[in-house]
Amino acid sequence: MKPIFAAAFGDQWEALPLALQAHYANRPFTRDVVTHQGTLDITLSPAMRRFAWLLKLGGLLVPFEGKAVPVTVYTRSDPKSDSYIFERHFFPPGRPVHTFRSELVVTGPHEVIEIFRFGGGWKASYSFEEGKVIIRHRGFTWRLFGRHIPLPGALKYLFGTGAAWETAVDDDSFSMQTALTHVLHAGPLIGYAGTFRITEVKLDG
Repeated sequence: MKPIFAAAFGDQWEALPLALQAHYANRPFTRDVVTHQGTLDITLSPAMRRFAWLLKLGGLLVPFEGKAVPVTVYTRSDPKSDSYIFERHFFPPGRPVHTFRSELVVTGPHEVIEIFRFGGGWKASYSFEEGKVIIRHRGFTWRLFGRHIPLPGALKYLFGTGAAWETAVDDDSFSMQTALTHVLHAGPLIGYAGTFRITEVKLDG
């Protein structure tokens, strides 16, 4: 059985380094779990600091800043679907543990929708270019009764747009960076970057 993300990367899948293939190793309709351990540097713009409470309420991204924040990530398969569950646990010193969970659905070649709490999501393209997985914003969606409904492109002027990259460090580790930017704002609204090591790949059909 091929991994869920083999359909997203298509003929690029075999070119992915071992660390990134492990990161995306989850297969559909199984109980596969991949465990990642790492740290992230997290930044919020002054504007986003004012709305950190809204991020927390919506279960979105990270509502605080920090350097080298310990993070454990579990990517899980769903035995009843072909979804890729992305479960992140942040352990900021002096703060409660923050959990950020989303569901990724491959909807076509190089096309993935990431769904957050309450059904809102963003569509992104996934490709492997010059040694990096490149993730580019392709619009917003809303999941309603199992359907992914495209939302107006003008929403980028309200919410901004996301982008990310991932690159292998060695056979077990990869570095990554992600940012939410806005056309009217200099620099990222939210950004985080760091390195993760794959500590366990449990393929359990």
